[in-house]
Amino acid sequence: KVLFNLIDTVNERIGRSISLLLIVVMLAIGAATISRYFFGKPIPVIWPFIKQIFGILILLGAPYAMLYDKHIRVEILYDFFPVWLRRVSRMVSLGFFLALTGALIWQGIVMAKMSLLLKEVSQQTPHIPIYPFKIFLPIATMIFLFQGIAYFLRDEESIDDEE
Repeated sequence: KVLFNLIDTVNERIGRSISLLLIVVMLAIGAATISRYFFGKPIPVIWPFIKQIFGILILLGAPYAMLYDKHIRVEILYDFFPVWLRRVSRMVSLGFFLALTGALIWQGIVMAKMSLLLKEVSQQTPHIPIYPFKIFLPIATMIFLFQGIAYFLRDEESIDDEE
């Protein structure tokens, strides 16, 4: 329980902190719009910057959504399952979750190493560095993995309570 609370606290703080990035995105889009339509001069760095910020929001928003049980799931049948079938369903889901996050972490590390070695930059002008974002991918996926494990194990406890 202490470990679950630590994971929850970390994701709560991260989730609240990154929510401020939405303000940054809105300001950047506003600046790009004003610059283009009122001054006739687009700001070329804005859109690649916004894409990277959205990527961070998605990567760190997923564990935050899972923390509050706000992710998408299909419960049409699950709610009618007997307890033993719910347990089987949870274990199968956990297996898929672990496989997906494990693959993302593994491939993310491979991709990040290559990107860092090449000092990879965007293809668009200006050529902003994208290797920091690629380095961030496996780290954010690990945060999601920890939250997911806490979520599944905590939910397993709630299934035990139903018995």
